[in-house]
Amino acid sequence: MPIFLDAHLAGELPRDEIQAFLRAARSATRDRFGVLALDLYCDGERRLFCVVAAPDQASVRAGHAAIGTVCRRVRRVGTDRSSADELGEEETAAVRRMIAADRGWPARRGEVAPSDAGEHSPSFKGESAAGTMAGMLRSGRAPSTGMG
Repeated sequence: MPIFLDAHLAGELPRDEIQAFLRAARSATRDRFGVLALDLYCDGERRLFCVVAAPDQASVRAGHAAIGTVCRRVRRVGTDRSSADELGEEETAAVRRMIAADRGWPARRGEVAPSDAGEHSPSFKGESAAGTMAGMLRSGRAPSTGMG
């Protein structure tokens, strides 16, 4: 299946939904829309990025709508492989480039983001948030703590 990256502002995803996403990623469980959680990233600008394998963009949006969350941006991760159910090195690198290029999103007057082709942001550490996010959730800290 194609891999997609969607973006959220910290605080838009309820804590229990972040925990459910991480559990689904660990267990390789698809939701009722066929979406497979793969990874979760955060950056220093208080944003969360979900990486999923899904039949299409509509399935990603439907999965978010089912939990009462608006999916502000969904983009297909462009790699040489047409589809995958796991993140390989190529997909991970593409996801990191996309997140780095998103610096400045959301724009002040709307939700238009810069082009996906951009320089790697020096503030982006390039690490998956799954370990960090899981630790925060176990410790009881809010997901938005320590991301800004």
